[in-house]
Amino acid sequence: MNLLALLAAAALAAPPVSPDPGGTDPAKPADPPKKERKICREEMITTSLHGSHRTCLTAAEWKVRDRSSQDLDPRAAGNAH
Repeated sequence: MNLLALLAAAALAAPPVSPDPGGTDPAKPADPPKKERKICREEMITTSLHGSHRTCLTAAEWKVRDRSSQDLDPRAAGNAH
């Protein structure tokens, strides 16, 4: 009788086993976001003895940087007379 009571207690204490419903593991992190491709340019430096340096940015970062440089230099926008 004690053996039967011990087996019943063990069965009730064990968590239920169920098959994996969707194959998703909650402990597994989602796919990391893909990194944007970097575009590298050689930039001329007129105040340096080296003459140029390499700068690598994403396309969005280059777009912002090009716009800001046009704001500083009106000749870069093609408005020179």
